[in-house]
Amino acid sequence: LTMAGTDTCPSLPVQRPPQMTVALEECEEDYRTLRLGFHSSAEAGFDSGAMHGVETAIRAIAKDGLLDQWNTTIIPFYKAVGYNDPYVIEAALELTMEDRVNAVIGGGSSGRSILANYVFSLAGVPQVAQTSTSPLLSNKEKFPTFSRVVPPDDWQGSLLAGIVRDIGWRSISILYSSRRP
Repeated sequence: LTMAGTDTCPSLPVQRPPQMTVALEECEEDYRTLRLGFHSSAEAGFDSGAMHGVETAIRAIAKDGLLDQWNTTIIPFYKAVGYNDPYVIEAALELTMEDRVNAVIGGGSSGRSILANYVFSLAGVPQVAQTSTSPLLSNKEKFPTFSRVVPPDDWQGSLLAGIVRDIGWRSISILYSSRRP
C-alpha cells in the first residue's frame, strides 16, 4: 500500500514523502560525479601542459571504462597558483567551498602542498601530490588528508647514497637551489 503523494522504495516496503525522494535523487546524482581538483604551482592563470595532461587522463579513464561500474564521470576543476602564498590558500578554499571537489591532485611543490593541505584537511578533502617531497608532509597529525606518489627527500637522499656506495663512486656533486623562479 502507498499513500497518495508518496513513493515506495523498491527494495524495502517503506513509504517516503516526495521531498525525501527528490533529496535522495540529488544525493545519488552527486555521487555519480567525481569533482576532481587540480592545484598546480604553475604560473597562475594558465598552464596548457597540465590541463592537457588532465584532459588526456580523463579521456583515457572514460575510454577504458574504469568508472563505468559506478556510473561515474569526472569533472575537473583547475587552479594554477604560481608561487603566490595567499593565492595558494585562496585557491584551496575555492576548490573546497565553491567547486566542492571530492579530491585534489597536486600542490606543485612542498610549500604549496603544506599551505593548501591545511584547508583540504579541515574540509576532509584528500590531496595526492606528485612533486611534494618535504618530510614535514609525512606527519599525519598535521596533514591527515595528504598523500604522495614520490618518496620524501630524506628517503631519496638515503637511496641515492646507497646507489653511489654500491656503484663504487668516490665523489659526487650535489646541486641545490632554494630560489623560486
